[in-house]
Amino acid sequence: MQPTPDHTEAYADAVRALTMATLLVPRFTDINGRSALRVDIGPDRYLTAIRTNEPGDPPDADAVESWRVQVFEHTPGGAAPRLLAARTASWLIDAYDAAMADLP
Repeated sequence: MQPTPDHTEAYADAVRALTMATLLVPRFTDINGRSALRVDIGPDRYLTAIRTNEPGDPPDADAVESWRVQVFEHTPGGAAPRLLAARTASWLIDAYDAAMADLP
């Protein structure tokens, strides 16, 4: 997925944070029609980071913007990847740290 200028600006801090935390460059991807960041963190593992609300979504007084970070492991034979850890937090780096701490 190619980032649009809106995504590039909206996700600039997230890209920097994930780059600093992982020492790898994230790329934009699509998860169920929503923009997300993906980082391949090993030969068989990757993480995704997705905002709970997209830029341009109408403001909702009850909604608090947060990040969901999930870590997956590829499975043999082309089966669906296995979810290893998933965490949500108000700050991307907090969600990342918590997900990484949960890894087996």
